[in-house]
Amino acid sequence: MKDQKTSLSHLFLFALVFCLNVSALAIPQSGDRKIEPVANVKADASKITWEPKVSFEALTLTVATPEGEVIRQETGSGGGLTFGVTDGKGQVRPDGQYRYELRVTPILARGVREALAAARQNETEEQTTRELRRQGLLPTEDLAQSGTFRILSGAIVSGGATEPQSFRSGGESPRRIAGRSGVAAPADQVIADDQIVQGSICAGFDCVNNENFGADTLRLKENNLRIHFDDTSNSGSFPNNDWRLVANDQDNGGANQFSLEDATNGRVPFLVEANSPTNSLYVDSTGRIGFRTSTPALDLHTNTNNTPALRLEQNNSGGFTAQTWDVAGNESVFFIRDATNGSQLPFKIQPGAVSNTLAITSNSRVGIGTLSPEQKLHVAGNVVIEGSLDVRDGSFFNMAAMKALYERLLQRESELQSLRQKNDELQTRLAEFEKRMQKLETRVGGKQ
Repeated sequence: MKDQKTSLSHLFLFALVFCLNVSALAIPQSGDRKIEPVANVKADASKITWEPKVSFEALTLTVATPEGEVIRQETGSGGGLTFGVTDGKGQVRPDGQYRYELRVTPILARGVREALAAARQNETEEQTTRELRRQGLLPTEDLAQSGTFRILSGAIVSGGATEPQSFRSGGESPRRIAGRSGVAAPADQVIADDQIVQGSICAGFDCVNNENFGADTLRLKENNLRIHFDDTSNSGSFPNNDWRLVANDQDNGGANQFSLEDATNGRVPFLVEANSPTNSLYVDSTGRIGFRTSTPALDLHTNTNNTPALRLEQNNSGGFTAQTWDVAGNESVFFIRDATNGSQLPFKIQPGAVSNTLAITSNSRVGIGTLSPEQKLHVAGNVVIEGSLDVRDGSFFNMAAMKALYERLLQRESELQSLRQKNDELQTRLAEFEKRMQKLETRVGGKQ
């Protein structure tokens, strides 16, 4: 059956691709080139605005505040997004660093979403997605842009200025100073051999004589700090990607952060903001990972003071409908939350629930209160049903109607019991009447 569904799904997909006479989406493909921003950022003291540079179906802005609140905005095709220093109640937002993410929902050719929905239903989404990407009908990666800005004394500080490289001698480099004074410019030193320094090293324009290293072996000291790994491999299929360690943004209003940058492709796969809590991410010697704990007890261990949770968010940039689920727990309940649809809680478990409260066996049977269900559903205990019980063998039981019928039968039984009692009384009276009639007949007969 699944093979038949797969074949139908592939047939539908190829028919779609054949019928859609469209060009590939103008979406950056992965490769050795920089990723262009999806929007221009403009700011003044009262607001920051993102002006899209790409076509889109929808644009979603998520802003994380210094207090940990996450604010979400969305706009339809063609519009920009603005974030102001005041909130919806007119209150000035708190000072501090704000981080934003701008995510694009691309414009897809007609029929693509229907093909993806059918593939999801037929469990062939991987093959379908792969083919749509190959045809250029789906983006190969999410279109997103992220960054930071600050609010300082009730005003936005963002971009517009990049901190220049500083020099200790009047803001000029040693080479420029030497050239201006008529002295031969100092040459770069090239050491064509191993170099061993039995001491500490300071590099940067702010290093001074008799630098106090403390326990530091290597120190970088100036206003712009970077370490660039420049791989010059240029033959065969040897890897040659460049990487960079970055300490803090250069832009005005940028973030205090430490990051690992994919310098060749202009991506930042790993970033740590300043003032992150100790043990925000901890890997112990056994490979277990702790989030806010240095003593992870299992492969993944989250420790927080109020409802540790995991968010599973599917955005709609890949053609599928956006959907967000939260998995969380606290002292009152473990739950799954449908964050997309009104934060409903369709699944809950309270602490103290006994083993096998709900059990699903390897033969796909469900047991409630039992680990050995004898049928598709086996309930070990009493059952209360509020509503209807639909039995698909041609019968239909409405529990409310059955209850009403039962109450009517009880009432009828009471009425019947009353009738029986009255009947007994009539029988008794009839028997007495017959006795009297017999006596009367005897007396009448004697007189004759």
